[in-house]
Amino acid sequence: MACAAWEIALREYLRSVTAKNNEGYKRASETLHGIPKLYNRVRIAKGGPLFYEDPDASRESERDLVERLPNLRNQLLHEGATDLPEGSAETLSSAVLDAIDWLFRKGPT
Repeated sequence: MACAAWEIALREYLRSVTAKNNEGYKRASETLHGIPKLYNRVRIAKGGPLFYEDPDASRESERDLVERLPNLRNQLLHEGATDLPEGSAETLSSAVLDAIDWLFRKGPT
């Protein structure tokens, strides 16, 4: 679910926020397949990777978790399990919610 929420947020950000300045982002929100491609467009629009303006080390670990989402989803689908330690689902869900909050905060678009 965290993966789906992140993908929906990326698409909505491209469609509703960045498309105001560049119609190409709206097209990207509709045509790009996969979180890595969507996230790459968002990084360009925002001016850097997730939480780039926050030097807090905990933000780096959150960014790493969110960036691992596509691989974790594939691992779960194909192998039936992930290599995350016990109890990490809550941490991952929290990281995704923080990422969505960061995404829609005012900043470069």
